[in-house]
Amino acid sequence: MQLGKWGVQKVFYFALESPAATSSDRFVTTAGIFVAGDSKISKDGGAFANTTNLPVQVSGALYAVTLTAAEMQADDIDVLIIDQNGPVWRDLILQVSTRLDIGLAVRTNLATAGAAATITLDAAASAVDNFYNELSIQIIGGTGVGQVRTAVSYVGATKVLSVNRAWTTNPDNTSVFTLARGGDVWDQIAGPEINNASLVATTTRSMRVLMQALFMRFYNLVNQTSGVGGVQKVFLADSVTALATMPVSDDGVTQSKGKAV
Repeated sequence: MQLGKWGVQKVFYFALESPAATSSDRFVTTAGIFVAGDSKISKDGGAFANTTNLPVQVSGALYAVTLTAAEMQADDIDVLIIDQNGPVWRDLILQVSTRLDIGLAVRTNLATAGAAATITLDAAASAVDNFYNELSIQIIGGTGVGQVRTAVSYVGATKVLSVNRAWTTNPDNTSVFTLARGGDVWDQIAGPEINNASLVATTTRSMRVLMQALFMRFYNLVNQTSGVGGVQKVFLADSVTALATMPVSDDGVTQSKGKAV
């Protein structure tokens, strides 16, 4: 079993055993032995087709086959190396996996578009709004490779996922992404400022919203009118626009503060 990245071109190396009729304890070292049909690929159990590139001799008994980015767009890949005119070598199968099942990766695929702070996932991605919220998204191939962001919102109908801060290089339809558990909660706080008090009170609020609301309460401007029927207000970062109001009262014996609205 060899490993590779989903949708990212890679070279795979192998050796070939000589047929039993000649010297089965030896590896083949012949150059220029591959013709069309000698190398076939199956993706995720699909039908076999010729690989884009024929294998080549690297040196001595070491050979290599390059699988293109398109050929690497599968979780499990099988490559058959079978001599059509020989046999000069024994049949060989190369098994390639692009995913380790360790409980972290949620989805890996080819994006369909991208913008300053969004990426449009593949057509088969979840249709449920906010399904990928708070996951870490990394571009592992194509345009924008190497960038990592945190998902802050997702629209299931359009497959558009918004990230916590703008990309340095916007992804596009050549970008291969992977979504994984383990997003950085501190990185999420820096996402778009919440500006609606109802977001704070909903049962589906995200960790980012919770943490940002707590941050606002202790860092942003807060004012309060005193006495029975008083009101406390928490403001947005502009110190002008009210985010939430809470009824407060103090009759000289008991002080109370109501829920934010």
